[in-house]
Amino acid sequence: MVKVKEKSELVTVNAGENLKKLMEKEFVRPTKHLVLLPYFEELESAADKNLQFILNGMTAAFLTENSVEATEYTDMFVKHLRQFGLQMPKETFLKLIRFFYEALLRKDQNRDLMITACYGFGKMMKLTRCGSFGYRDLVLDWKPVYDLYIRALNGKIKPDISTHLNEAIAPFSLFYHPESHGEIFETLLQEITIGSYIYMEQFMLVEFF
Repeated sequence: MVKVKEKSELVTVNAGENLKKLMEKEFVRPTKHLVLLPYFEELESAADKNLQFILNGMTAAFLTENSVEATEYTDMFVKHLRQFGLQMPKETFLKLIRFFYEALLRKDQNRDLMITACYGFGKMMKLTRCGSFGYRDLVLDWKPVYDLYIRALNGKIKPDISTHLNEAIAPFSLFYHPESHGEIFETLLQEITIGSYIYMEQFMLVEFF
C-alpha cells in the first residue's frame, strides 16, 4: 500500500530515471504511465504485490475447481493487464502460459473453467509483440489442443465452447515445435472431410498452424 503524505510537499518527477529503472527489470511488456507519476517506486511495488495477490487467488480457484472465484480473479487479472500491461518477468509469463494450457486441458474439466482459461490466456497473449515468444521459450504438445477443438466442433462438449477456443488456438500454436508441423498437416489431411459441416472450421485450424 502506498503511504499518503500527511503534509503537502513539492515533488519532482524524473521520468527518464524512472523509465530506466523500469527497463532494468526486464518485464515482458509493461505500460509506462507510472514513470510519469510521483512516488514511482512505491506505486510500482504496489502494482507488483497486487498482481501476485491476483495470481495466487486465480491459481487456487482453478486448482479447487471454484468456477465463480476463477472467473472473478481472471477478470481482475485482465483488468490489471489493461492498466499495467505485461509487467511481469519472462519466467512468470511462461508459467502463466503453461498454467492456462493445463487448466484448459485438465481431464473432465468444468466447462466454465475452460471458458475462463481461454479468456484469460487470449487477453494476455494479445498484449505480446508479434514474434516475441515461441517454441524456443516453451514447447507445448499440439495434439491435446487439437483433439479438444475437434471434439468441440463436433458438438461433443456441452455447452459449446468452440467460439471460446478460437481465442486460444492461434496463440497456443506459437509454442508447437516445428518438427511437429508435418504430423499436424498429415492429421488434418486424414481428418478433413470435404463437404462436412466442420470443414471450414478445420480449414481455419490449418491456417492457424
